[in-house]
Amino acid sequence: MKVCLALRAALKCALVVALFVSTRAYAEGHANRGSAPTSTPVVRRIELQELWRVGSDDTAVAFGLVGNAMPLTGGGIAVLDYQQDAVFEFSQRGELVRRVDLSGDGPGRLRCPTDPAMLPDGRIAVAQCFPARIDIFGGNWDYEKSIALSSNNASEEYRIESVMACGEDLVVLGEHITKIQEPGRFLHRRVNFVDVIARSGATLARVYSHERMVDFANNVFDEDHARYVHNVAIGFGGEIYVPTKRNGYEIGVFDARGQQLGRIARGYEPVKRSKEVIKYLTESYHAAMERVFPRFKISISPCEPDISFLEFTTPGELRVTTSRSYAENAAQVFCRYDIYSLRGEFLRYDDVVLPDDEARSGQLRWLDDERIVLITGLVDAARGQDASNSGAQGSLNEMVDDMYDMPMEIVVYRISHIN
Repeated sequence: MKVCLALRAALKCALVVALFVSTRAYAEGHANRGSAPTSTPVVRRIELQELWRVGSDDTAVAFGLVGNAMPLTGGGIAVLDYQQDAVFEFSQRGELVRRVDLSGDGPGRLRCPTDPAMLPDGRIAVAQCFPARIDIFGGNWDYEKSIALSSNNASEEYRIESVMACGEDLVVLGEHITKIQEPGRFLHRRVNFVDVIARSGATLARVYSHERMVDFANNVFDEDHARYVHNVAIGFGGEIYVPTKRNGYEIGVFDARGQQLGRIARGYEPVKRSKEVIKYLTESYHAAMERVFPRFKISISPCEPDISFLEFTTPGELRVTTSRSYAENAAQVFCRYDIYSLRGEFLRYDDVVLPDDEARSGQLRWLDDERIVLITGLVDAARGQDASNSGAQGSLNEMVDDMYDMPMEIVVYRISHIN
């Protein structure tokens, strides 16, 4: 279990620091086969006003590792702390309503949980990486049922990366592992998948999959050829948008039966990593893998993943976070998003401007079309947990201390002006 979490943390850390081709079934006759930004693209400026913040050194709430926030009915929000295996629920004004402890084994208890997903009926789904299980809770975090991803074959196991609502069903991102024993060799066949499942646990469709082999006697990790999907976006008609490449701006569009409807793709210049970041990631993966593999090779990509996050706006526009979203922006612009229509036409850039000149880092997560959460210290906490899980010592520990030293904090903003 600890080995699983160490490798998962290393992969999550790398990703954190890290247009339309027509088909007959989808956007038939779309002539330009995927529009890209023009030489003078439309840019919309979104200005924010702070509502409240929590988690800094001067508050009573101390977060371990928070990756996202979920809006609740009544205007409150819930944040899940991966490190503490707990949910923090806050009122619309930022008051701590409750802390729900999920840590432990058995029904309603989860270790290394994923971000919560709000279901159409008000219930909440939270998944556990391993053993792979999805627990369903009522609106007051009362446990109701579990959905296990398992096999009767002892040589097979599942792991869950994320769960999302897709109408009355669930979209699950995870990995199916088959253990293969050969003379002098021990292999894993690992299939990264995006599946649609019913709440009964029955698999309805496989939307995406990518297979790789892991040789425990001589493992090779090549980040440029990794195609592990950690995030998808779900349209209002149930369409599933999947970033299908690490190196390459490409988003596959599928229906809930797994049929591909089209894809969004365009030319894109990747963002180069600094030597410091490459050194950190190399030593981080090395610290995790040397605990598992007697011989291994690591090849860290010189570039960040082109697409890091997908989500939909209420009006039905696709918001894409790229490797450039938090880099190379104009003065005062904290983040720039690519915005597309449902049919894949590039509409504009959305530039988000924070309300002050304070130097801040972190990642934005949209609660709705009026409120945005800034999560600071995310990369810092992820890398700190990565170093801890990997048993980091010496130079790696020193790099964590020197490079990443910001407390976890969430800052909730409202949109004050758009022009």
